[in-house]
Amino acid sequence: MENLVFEVSWDEEAEVWYTSETPIQGAMAEAPTLEELSKKLSVIIPEVLAVDRETEATHSVFASSKTPKENPLPFIVRSLHYTHAT
Repeated sequence: MENLVFEVSWDEEAEVWYTSETPIQGAMAEAPTLEELSKKLSVIIPEVLAVDRETEATHSVFASSKTPKENPLPFIVRSLHYTHAT
């Protein structure tokens, strides 16, 4: 399985890193350091996927029985540039 790549940017005014592009709808976060942002995403990703799977399970007979905590996904936090708020 490929790594999920989260693009992050720096908000100079708020002094936080935030997810500017995410491969998982709803997996958004912000934190003062990249390390803290990564930690937040490691919690948010399984939670968002659990909600998605619960929703899918109510609408599909083919839903997976594995929960995200049984099958953690690798991810990468990548910063390409700083963003300056005007």
